[in-house]
Amino acid sequence: MIDLLSRCGRFKEAAEYITSLPFDPDIGFWKALFGGCRIDSNVELGALAARKIVALDPGCDVSTYVMLSNAYSSAGNWGEASYVRREMKEKGLMRVCGCSWIEIKGEVRVFTNRDENCKQKDDIYTMLIFLVEQLVVATTG
Repeated sequence: MIDLLSRCGRFKEAAEYITSLPFDPDIGFWKALFGGCRIDSNVELGALAARKIVALDPGCDVSTYVMLSNAYSSAGNWGEASYVRREMKEKGLMRVCGCSWIEIKGEVRVFTNRDENCKQKDDIYTMLIFLVEQLVVATTG
């Protein structure tokens, strides 16, 4: 119910629902609320939910911290974003680099952000620049 309410922007009802439960909501309830808050950029309620997640599971995965920091940054609240990043550093939490992969002629190629090990990186970036330029021309026309 919390997930549904928060995903459709009915945050007041979601908050009332979670606080009116006849038991202490577990981490799943708070993660559902946090997810909805991220979708609709409700930083204040999202921060409350994130803090509840961390309180219930201090060793929670780093994604909660990263999403909270990103929410603060998006809202222009650089002080809080910096505080969350410092907290991550103090706890030794490291952000895991995402990756993408593509299969070319039966061979899987893996790419990470700012991958300096790829032999074709210069060709790839040249092509990406070309594609972005073509998109700009096509959309501004």
